[in-house]
Amino acid sequence: MSKEINLVWFRNDLRAGDNPALFYAAEQGTAIGIYLEAEEQRKAHDDAACKIGFINDNVKELRKKLNQLNIPLHSFKVTDYADSVEKLEMLVDQFNAKGVYFNNEYPLNEKNRDNQAEKILEEKGLEVKRFDGDIIIPPNSVATGKGEPYKVFTPYKKAWIEFHKTQGTSPLPIPEKQDFKIDEQ
Repeated sequence: MSKEINLVWFRNDLRAGDNPALFYAAEQGTAIGIYLEAEEQRKAHDDAACKIGFINDNVKELRKKLNQLNIPLHSFKVTDYADSVEKLEMLVDQFNAKGVYFNNEYPLNEKNRDNQAEKILEEKGLEVKRFDGDIIIPPNSVATGKGEPYKVFTPYKKAWIEFHKTQGTSPLPIPEKQDFKIDEQ
């Protein structure tokens, strides 16, 4: 009996190490990486050619690292974020995935896309796991005694340091090599 398949949706987190979505997806089953390049969205944001080239180089590098772990990385071009969600839905069906794992992104369009994806995937009965993989402390984790945001920096800084001390920030390791042949998928 084969392990359950979990898709790892890569975006700005193009790394194998210290990547909670990848680590936990591989820990819970067979991980398959997905990267969706939203071309029109990049144009709308006026991303420079050098930025796009840098991202493409990092996708290629990530693919090499994941191949060493028997974790395939599939990349697709999509139009925009809405198209990303539709493509992700199709890939879930294609790979018969049981879960989708991804690290949160915080800009407004990205948060809206992620919330939409989570809603649609959960409605399909999938397990959706989201992580705060690109920041030290999740947003809104440090608040006043009344649960409100700080308005003065120094008390915020002190509370941030105390919160950080209790949470720890040890990086996650690279996942173990999967017992999965890339040409099987």
